[in-house]
Amino acid sequence: MPPKAQAKKTEEVDLSDIAALPKAHVCLFQVAFGRFKDSASRAKVHEALTKSFTEERVKPLTRQEIIDYGKSKGIIEDGEGTKGLTQEQMLGQAAADRLFEMIVQVRGAKKAKQIKQQEEADAAVPEGSTAPKVETDNDILDQLIYMVDYPSTKEEAYGLSMFGKNINCYYEVYQVQENPDGTAPGDLKEASQVNPSEDESEQEAYAKFEKQHKSIIEAISNCAPDAPLRNMAHFRVPYCDVEEVELKMNEEGEQATNVLSAEQSFVKTFLQDYLELYGAFQMNFEKFTEKIQIHQLMPDKLVMDEIRRLRSAHDQFKMWEADQWATHDELKN
Repeated sequence: MPPKAQAKKTEEVDLSDIAALPKAHVCLFQVAFGRFKDSASRAKVHEALTKSFTEERVKPLTRQEIIDYGKSKGIIEDGEGTKGLTQEQMLGQAAADRLFEMIVQVRGAKKAKQIKQQEEADAAVPEGSTAPKVETDNDILDQLIYMVDYPSTKEEAYGLSMFGKNINCYYEVYQVQENPDGTAPGDLKEASQVNPSEDESEQEAYAKFEKQHKSIIEAISNCAPDAPLRNMAHFRVPYCDVEEVELKMNEEGEQATNVLSAEQSFVKTFLQDYLELYGAFQMNFEKFTEKIQIHQLMPDKLVMDEIRRLRSAHDQFKMWEADQWATHDELKN
């Protein structure tokens, strides 16, 4: 029997000087893999995407790391625990606390970078002179945090939202059909999704995705209007299994071609046009909501359901009223 894997030890985070740290812009994202032609296509896209995440730019956080952290801090207990919280709520508290520490680390690294830049500026001016204060660009997304496999159910999403955190960007990756001649469609977003696979392993993977996806979407629809979960944005990202030939300039200044595999092409598009772009949009949205109070323009789902119920009851009453008048006229005649 193989030995048990050692739990990943979480380093202690210095929280003594939080007030002096600059604010950091952080985006939490999750990637779900929808329908694919077969399990091999799903696996190679998943692997290519995971390998593209550099730890300096993208910090991963797994379910197991959250559980280990929660148990080490006494947050997660067996059963309902001493605080009367469900397992999903305890997991949400552990995730929120761990995310807080991770963001503090990002803020600390940001301050260290600012200090280093100021020191370099001071060293560049003549002795006796004072270098101007180095201005910090506050319009930059400082960190992306990849929530690898959590949350995966509506109860877990509610538990995380209960402690003020949520996934900002939820990306659904799916495969589309190539053209009959083997080329990629001009606009992948308008291309048809691949047909359901006959691969049993792929069918199981898609069934698992569909269950998780419906649960998360249901959680967003049914949560309170002011819950953090309401701010989760869902994006569908198409993948086409066709190589891309791109034109670029070589060292001699001449135009040359570069062939990218289907996975390389997808990863390039995902990082530039989805992850970084929508992460920046999310950052700007948060800055906007900090300055302007947002009022809900449309009623929430429960109110809309009640309005539909009342309209139906009113229609039934009008039908009953018409029948009563018809019966009254018949008796009168």
